[in-house]
Amino acid sequence: MSGGIWIKGKYQSVATAAAVSTSTTAAIDMGIGDCYMIAIEVTAASGTSPTLDIVVQSALDGTNYKDLPLRFTQKTTTSSGTPEYLVFRLGLGENEVALAQVSADTGGQLAKNCLFNPNLIKLKYTIAGTSPSFDFTAHIITLPVQRRA
Repeated sequence: MSGGIWIKGKYQSVATAAAVSTSTTAAIDMGIGDCYMIAIEVTAASGTSPTLDIVVQSALDGTNYKDLPLRFTQKTTTSSGTPEYLVFRLGLGENEVALAQVSADTGGQLAKNCLFNPNLIKLKYTIAGTSPSFDFTAHIITLPVQRRA
């Protein structure tokens, strides 16, 4: 490839089975990249009026995780093989303004580029309803940084 070196991207998945209450995933190291994508695929949902809300969190110190302005649409049933995608970048882009920290874990889809630590990411999920249960997988892709020679 003329003019640059292509660095391989990174793919990982985080599966959560039979989630019945609000919790977070283990820390995820997305690595450094030009662009990030997280796709949520719900493979099972049960209970009466079950709801699943997922927000992306990050921490600088590995302990104090804060919500990012990256939130998925509320889930109430399976995805039927059609995951929902959030695509975002590290930092603010040209003509983007600064943001305040997101204070709500729920409230519908939200996707804004922001500053975060890609080495310390968690997915916080909020589950509600009567006897709710969800199985879901997060597919995480880090698109590489292209280096110019």
